[in-house]
Amino acid sequence: MLKDVVEPTGSADERSIYCSPNLAAWLDENKGFLAISTYESAKVYFVLSPDGRETRTIERFFGPAMGLAFQDNAMWVGSREQLWKFVNAGPLDYQGTRYDAFYIPRSGHFVGACDSHDLALDAEYGGKRYSVIFANTRHNCISTLDDFYAFKPLWRPPFVDAVVPEDRCHLNGLCLVNGELNYATVCSTTNTSQGWRSHINGGGAVFDIRNNEIVCSGLSMPHSPKWHDNRLWLLNSGCGDFGFVDLARGKFIPVALLPGFARGLVFHGHYAIIALSRMRPSGLTTGMLLENRLKAEEITPVCGLVIFNLRTGAVEHTLFFDKAVNELYDVAFVAGPRLPYSPGFQEPEVHKDVIHFAG
Repeated sequence: MLKDVVEPTGSADERSIYCSPNLAAWLDENKGFLAISTYESAKVYFVLSPDGRETRTIERFFGPAMGLAFQDNAMWVGSREQLWKFVNAGPLDYQGTRYDAFYIPRSGHFVGACDSHDLALDAEYGGKRYSVIFANTRHNCISTLDDFYAFKPLWRPPFVDAVVPEDRCHLNGLCLVNGELNYATVCSTTNTSQGWRSHINGGGAVFDIRNNEIVCSGLSMPHSPKWHDNRLWLLNSGCGDFGFVDLARGKFIPVALLPGFARGLVFHGHYAIIALSRMRPSGLTTGMLLENRLKAEEITPVCGLVIFNLRTGAVEHTLFFDKAVNELYDVAFVAGPRLPYSPGFQEPEVHKDVIHFAG
């Protein structure tokens, strides 16, 4: 199956993004668009098909983009040192085109060198609700925003004895269940600065935050925990597996081997949309289990998206980047808008001339 999807198909647009032939029809049928973040090239991509016949992409500079979160008329983008809120001012006419969503920056929060990863909106924790929470990877905790301080820590793994800027366990993922903060992924259970780097194979775990207990261990760099259809899904990135946790047995159940280092997972109906990155030529991914598995299967790692049908167990649609982009972080499916736009932090004429005000 994997060898059938790793070769790009379809036509390349001017940005050298290769889409499978039926991706446009899938976006049309599901009435929405995809958003993809990449800190490597400091961009967010919108993937859309307003007519259902052709896939289009819009790319904008956002800084080193990491976690993405959409809710109602807001888009949040996290980066290493900031969290940005964009609001949808659409529908709006701009340069002769009628956009049904137009995301304009409205506020930025400077959280310092947090290396923020996953984001979640309108989250409950400890009986309180927070408009936004994020995986504060450098400080080994899940945090929220504060009006005075850089951030407010909410939870940290019990084995970490202090909130310090040392990235001891590489806490990267968080998961809400019915709006409540419930699970977090760590790459190790170490309590020393950068200690996780020695445990990329088999050192990772998932925590049940409500009980402060590990519910699954023996994972390799787990990312992107998501609750869907009464299951806890995640990406066992260091092994290349997409699967779910059998909570009763505390065991990870792999569903599919992926052709790349997986970070970024979102569900839409019975589809799982997964973001993939190429292996780094040197450094962290050297010696990772995934590297050996793909070599054994004669699979070349790719950068892009795969859309996996949970009912059939098949990859139905793909999107791949050429080697100008090698690493992605997050992906979101946004239902409703068919033709979105954002100036990002460019196009000063947009920020000057597009006035969005309360009436």
